[in-house]
Amino acid sequence: MDGDGHADLVVTAPGSDTIDGAAWVLPGTAGGPATEGVIRLSADAFDDTEGLGLLLGGAGIAR
Repeated sequence: MDGDGHADLVVTAPGSDTIDGAAWVLPGTAGGPATEGVIRLSADAFDDTEGLGLLLGGAGIAR
């Protein structure tokens, strides 16, 4: 995802009617996923000002 040639790992947790979903991006290294530099994305991280209808939850990020 960041162009360094290592596979990054994205882990998601679905939301519900009362709890927002979330996603974590673990950067890839030569030895596998790293816990240093993890990015947490919540539903608020996805601005829908473009009207794309992006949702975070269910099985990941969906339209």
